[in-house]
Amino acid sequence: MIDAAIVASFLVYTIYMKKILICLICLCVLCACQIKKEIHSSLHLSIPKISRDALVKEDREDYLFLEVYKIDSKDFQEYMQACKEWGYIVDVKESDLYYNAFDEEGKHIVLYYFPKQAYYSLEVYESKIQEDLVWKKMNLLPEPKVSKGKIEKNTEQEISAYFKMNQKEYESYVESCKQFGYNQEPIEEARYYYAKDKAGANLYMSYMGADTVSVTLVRN
Repeated sequence: MIDAAIVASFLVYTIYMKKILICLICLCVLCACQIKKEIHSSLHLSIPKISRDALVKEDREDYLFLEVYKIDSKDFQEYMQACKEWGYIVDVKESDLYYNAFDEEGKHIVLYYFPKQAYYSLEVYESKIQEDLVWKKMNLLPEPKVSKGKIEKNTEQEISAYFKMNQKEYESYVESCKQFGYNQEPIEEARYYYAKDKAGANLYMSYMGADTVSVTLVRN
């Protein structure tokens, strides 16, 4: 006859293993739920539908950042093409692993494909240049000759702004900033300008594309 103690031990072991299996199943379900997090930003309506698992990294009204998994090169190329068909065809920069473009309203999309990890990242930025620019007198920057844009930050130590300017207007504003005093230790490229003034304030300017200019000023 089978010893009663052996039978009891076997039953205890079976119950223990069932509990472990249930815990593992619950953990898997929880991980899947984390990947399918709900998106609150309306920006998801501005991009083609995503049919794969996606992890929401940031979700704001003006910015959406996702990572999309279980992707191969063909999937990435197809989504890139879908973005073009949705209108992201202004000031395009692209390669097999990268897509950066605007639509006509100034919305900005950036895609990076990571083949070894089989996923791509997707960033969507709301347009910064559709609003009427409210320019408060600033002694730290020359006033731009534009009517559209957005001042995101304006403090004693930092200014962050976006202006609606074409590239020629951007180049003209760079010259205005140089004459204003931002001409120390300059770094200048076709779409980028950095310089300090004599007090050590740092000015960063960039022509992002699609008539969108970014300006950041930081005082030490």
